[in-house]
Amino acid sequence: MIENKIQKSEIEYKLSFIMGKRLSLHNPDVLNLTVQDLKKNYYKRAKELHPDTATQNGISESLLTERFKRLSESYNFLLDYWQNRDFSSLLKEDQYKNQYRTKPRQKQRAKKTTQATRDFQKGEERKTAYQYQQERQKNESPKRFYTGPMPKTEMRFAQFLYYSKKIDWNTFVQALSWQWKNRPRLGEIAAEKGYLKHADIITILRHSFPGELFGKAAIRLGFLSERELFLLLGHQKLLNKPIGLFFIEQCSFPQSEIEKQLAQMKTFNTAIKHEKQKANYKR
Repeated sequence: MIENKIQKSEIEYKLSFIMGKRLSLHNPDVLNLTVQDLKKNYYKRAKELHPDTATQNGISESLLTERFKRLSESYNFLLDYWQNRDFSSLLKEDQYKNQYRTKPRQKQRAKKTTQATRDFQKGEERKTAYQYQQERQKNESPKRFYTGPMPKTEMRFAQFLYYSKKIDWNTFVQALSWQWKNRPRLGEIAAEKGYLKHADIITILRHSFPGELFGKAAIRLGFLSERELFLLLGHQKLLNKPIGLFFIEQCSFPQSEIEKQLAQMKTFNTAIKHEKQKANYKR
């Protein structure tokens, strides 16, 4: 029951982040969204949140990078649900409770919503695995490599590989998504350490603003202090998997090539840092 609540809240939170507004799975219009709709909104938001837009948007690059990772993770997370259309177990508990909470004047509207949801689920059950495979293939994007000059800014490893033209855009996004998926969730760590209860996690997810980091929301809502968040983030960082593993395991990069590119990235970042220091000194 609690796991379903957390999962439903997480789906609604990630969907709201991609669509740019708060949404609920009980809305038939939401359930009628297609993979193509998700993809369209994802690319629109990706352009808005890409770290390269930091200067023109007046937002720090680190914050945009964090939001961009969250966007990529949310998109890939939701694709599984929209392709499988398995919402029944998540909605069943809420529908059972809501039928006793519904006011008399709301009953007719509630029946229409429930019937619309049932009709939608029945229609989706008729889709075959072949149709889903065709839809997935149709939505696959062609490879897009970066064609411009090397940006004059310090980079993280996946960024460096992309701008060095070693990987295409889709691989870059997949790498960030992989890193985010394999990153221990802050809420789970907080629960293990005794800082939060499962009910607290649900409340934080439900009352988070679209794009707001979980830790920031927890502080705003009074569930965590600044010090507690600092300790949790430090523990989370220790448990992170290095992104180089993605390129070795998923892209067949040799270990030697990863080490070579890491060395080149460090040299590049050091040079950029020195250039910035010289520019600041001249001022």
